Amino acid sequence: DGDGDGDGDPELGKSSGRMASKTRLTRPTSPRMSTGGSAVSRQRSIANMLTPGAKATRLRPVDLVEALRASVAAWGDHELNRLLLLADENERETATTSIHHQWTGRLCGGVIDDVTNRWAPLFVSDWIDGVSVKTVSASLLMFFGCLAPCIAFGALTDISTGGKMGTMEYLVAQSVSGVVWSIFAGQPEIVLRTTGPSTVFLIELARACERDGYPFITAFAWTGIWSAMFMIVIACLDACTLMLRNCTRFTQEIFGLFVSAIFIQSGGTALVSYFKSDEYDLAHALFSLILALLTLQLGLWALQVRTSPFLLPTMRELTADFGVAAAIAVGTLTAYGSNVKGMEMLKMASNIEPADGRSSWVVDLHAGPAHLKWLAIVPALLLTALMYVEMNISSLLANKPENKLIKGPAHHQNFLVMAIITLVFALFGLPPMTGSLPHSPQFIRALSDVEEITVGGETRTNVIWVRENRLAPLLVHVLMSLTIVMAPALREIPMAVLYGLFLYMGITGLATSQLWTRMKMIAMDPRLLPPTHYVRNVPLTRVHAFTLVQMCCCAALLGVRQSPAALFFPLFLGALMPLRYTLTHEGVSLFTPEMLKMLDMIAEGSNAETAAGTGRKDAEDHLTIRGDVADFERSVRKGGGARWRSNWSSRRNSVMLDLAEVGPAINGAELLVESRESDTKRE
Repeated sequence: DGDGDGDGDPELGKSSGRMASKTRLTRPTSPRMSTGGSAVSRQRSIANMLTPGAKATRLRPVDLVEALRASVAAWGDHELNRLLLLADENERETATTSIHHQWTGRLCGGVIDDVTNRWAPLFVSDWIDGVSVKTVSASLLMFFGCLAPCIAFGALTDISTGGKMGTMEYLVAQSVSGVVWSIFAGQPEIVLRTTGPSTVFLIELARACERDGYPFITAFAWTGIWSAMFMIVIACLDACTLMLRNCTRFTQEIFGLFVSAIFIQSGGTALVSYFKSDEYDLAHALFSLILALLTLQLGLWALQVRTSPFLLPTMRELTADFGVAAAIAVGTLTAYGSNVKGMEMLKMASNIEPADGRSSWVVDLHAGPAHLKWLAIVPALLLTALMYVEMNISSLLANKPENKLIKGPAHHQNFLVMAIITLVFALFGLPPMTGSLPHSPQFIRALSDVEEITVGGETRTNVIWVRENRLAPLLVHVLMSLTIVMAPALREIPMAVLYGLFLYMGITGLATSQLWTRMKMIAMDPRLLPPTHYVRNVPLTRVHAFTLVQMCCCAALLGVRQSPAALFFPLFLGALMPLRYTLTHEGVSLFTPEMLKMLDMIAEGSNAETAAGTGRKDAEDHLTIRGDVADFERSVRKGGGARWRSNWSSRRNSVMLDLAEVGPAINGAELLVESRESDTKRE
């Protein structure tokens, strides 16, 4: 009886904690208390210990520890069952995904399989499944998401190529390719557009042609023709499998950081040039800077509204979805209302005609020297490598297990359709189109029904299901085609607003990157690091070493882009995949294969991450207490990792703890050790 024990124990009154108790849980004879008995009996024992009685007594710290141990065991049983179910689900997803990453051994085998397994049997359902309000909202979101960079990249290309290719070519290419893609692509949810690295390639090709005296449009046309032929060969030989099986997070994150750096560098350099130019005085330069920062800040604020507590959920979603378009509109209206003359505006043709003023859209392939067609093979190989990497990385990230796509990918068919589009566009002098980041994963997430789940104080978004359809991408590009007739209105957009859009795209690209998170962790207090899977399972020095290797690779890519060999930067990008595998070489002692798997192979929040955790003994999230308390303390110190250190540093009054507040991560051994120390001092 709890009352009797309280009267007979003079040391009980010296406890610093006070809790009412009716009965005392009998101390187990087995050292493995947490695993004995059913979960229901353990919950009843906890309830009996913490139920207030008629005569209140003080509970000793050792009894609170035992209550905590029983609570941990009850939670651990439930958590273990959940993790086992997730592990089984991950095995099924891995088995399904691996089918699409295998060689078929047949000519055009991958394309045929994609057509017979994905395109043909699901073509009708792809249209029916798109009849939804979610399709409309996702289409509007992606319309503005594609329109803004299309205008911005077109303006940048127009400036960098001296007017040989501009915004009109980008708008026409985006509109036509999107309509064709939504009908013939195997997986139309992958967003097809001209990306930042592709634009950089076009700019560098124009500079090389100007330096060597070749006509740019003709050289670009032959480059596109050869590149399309190479891509058709890749699709027919199932060569996409090589990229799908070997491209890991290491390459994807460096590529994403490289793209973000291009955006930030292009926008920042253009704004600085206003202060150095003789055409604009200081007032125009400062006003251009204000417009750019206004566009940037409005876009970032709109993005933060989605997770803010203000407004209704529907209004928050609408504000976040149309925030970029609203930022461009506000920046343009501010420039118009200021009545500042002489601002640099978006250059765009009045009619649907080429930017360089040629009479026909069809490119004259015989312009320039006769050997130009053969010389174009070199840049064509580089463009093929770039589009090969971009398209497959976009497909990999869009088909991550956590996105829960059920209709399956179509890597080879998508690559073949993209190659045919590239071939036709090259004949008309239109820029090449490839899979886009981060638009492809964003489009799939916009088509998803999601829920927020809080586990251990960390909130994660869980996808319930995705409306995979062709109607949404078709609607996006029908709207895009309508903007072509809005050329007079688009010419009123100041270039400073678009430069602010460059900064916005670069900063938001960084914010969604795990590499950027790890870069910030270098300067963080180790006790306050986020409880990610790699922090819990990889030594912190190895995490920082992995981050520094990626930063050096990205710096090398940026250095190559600024060098005379800038046209060859796709080769350096492709070299990242074999470089990643050298990190586990015997001569490199920084990483083990297990470390790289946690840092590189497992996506944050994926089922693979959860399944990997089920194989660890004494894992922090489902502790099993065996032996005496000293053994328990050692197991927590060994398995707890960064979270154990965080709990140690932020420990409050040890006895005055609320079980519901602390949860299963409580270090009960620490409580008992403190109790023993206090008993020793009293003795």
